[in-house]
Amino acid sequence: MSEEERIWGDLTLRQIEEVIQRCYRYSGLNYEGFPDTYVRQFFVNKSVDTDGYPFEIDITVYKRDPGGGFGVESPWMVGVHYEAVHGDDFDFIERHARSTTTAYKMGRPGTPTEVKFKLKRCNYPRVSNKENEQAYRELLALNDHYRWADEATSSIDAWVNSGLYMGVYCRGCCTRKTLDNKTLEQLRGVGHSLESLKERLVCGSCGKKNAFTYPTR
Repeated sequence: MSEEERIWGDLTLRQIEEVIQRCYRYSGLNYEGFPDTYVRQFFVNKSVDTDGYPFEIDITVYKRDPGGGFGVESPWMVGVHYEAVHGDDFDFIERHARSTTTAYKMGRPGTPTEVKFKLKRCNYPRVSNKENEQAYRELLALNDHYRWADEATSSIDAWVNSGLYMGVYCRGCCTRKTLDNKTLEQLRGVGHSLESLKERLVCGSCGKKNAFTYPTR
């Protein structure tokens, strides 16, 4: 399959991957402060299968069911599938250990090693019906909401002009802090760029520089 070939509506496989990865980047932490309530209708899940070979990774966007859950009851789901590969044709590298757990006993995990992964396919509603059209339309709308967040937080200037606050999440100990718009204006006034600010963010709880920043109100 050519990466330029349109496989779902006007989207190529790589374009679908871009949408899914953007959704995962923003919703992977499942923070509650995101200023756009539209995105709360959806859930993004990443699963890794290290039992056997090749290792596999799936990232899937689910539309929540009316009760707020996701899974088999979801109105629709769209995802991308990666497999472990050898050689120089790969998309990214992650460290993983082979699973030795079986249905009968819990095994000791192997030693983590660097594994190369390549995008292989997209999973989406393939029947030309109302569900397919709904999934396509809503996934594009979801992408537009997150793309707006990309633009609104691309620099200190953009962040201040958007009126959004900066949520700061420590990946080390899960501590959260919020920098309000006034604080961001002051930081801009003393010459901080977004990059220099992120480099200076140190968690007050664990003392680590391991912050993820996101838009909030």
